[in-house]
Amino acid sequence: QAGTGMGGLIAIFVLETMALLLCVPGYSSMEYLAGAMFGSARGAATCVSAKCAAALVSWVLVLQFRDSLVGRRLAGRMSGDEDGRGGSSWAQRLRNGIKKDRAKFCFLIRCSPVPAFISNYILPLAGVPFLTYFVASSMGMILPVLANVYAGVAFASVASAIAGRQAVNRGSTVTGIVAFCLSMLSSTLLAHQLYSA
Repeated sequence: QAGTGMGGLIAIFVLETMALLLCVPGYSSMEYLAGAMFGSARGAATCVSAKCAAALVSWVLVLQFRDSLVGRRLAGRMSGDEDGRGGSSWAQRLRNGIKKDRAKFCFLIRCSPVPAFISNYILPLAGVPFLTYFVASSMGMILPVLANVYAGVAFASVASAIAGRQAVNRGSTVTGIVAFCLSMLSSTLLAHQLYSA
């Protein structure tokens, strides 16, 4: 897989980390790009590293700004103290899910396509201990990253085959499909846990 070298990997790492920290929608496009440019192994390693870095930095940010206006507002929404736009309903479901099994809930949140602010900021505000948060997050983000990076690899492979430069790699197809299916299964399990909470 042809890429632009270490500079390209670093750029994707920095851009995805910043997009996750700032909760920019569409950050997964970095994962597609990493797969298309660098292939499955280097693309996935770069994106998982970026997500781990964002999880670590967001934990530190929550600790630093917990007592600020924004931190108190988010904590208020999390506790259900503030009404408006259904905040207490989803907050109650999150609290119940976290109370049932913190590690499982963090893992399922990371496997599922929920907004970055929930996985990066709300979980630490909800009192999930750092070790549980970081380990479950690190493990849970692997499947969606593999699925997204594979999508980038598949797109580049199909584009090359159409252009007549290379055949489609069927070996990585199975890995991508399995990662996608497991990611969808985890989303279903998360929805079940939230609605039964």
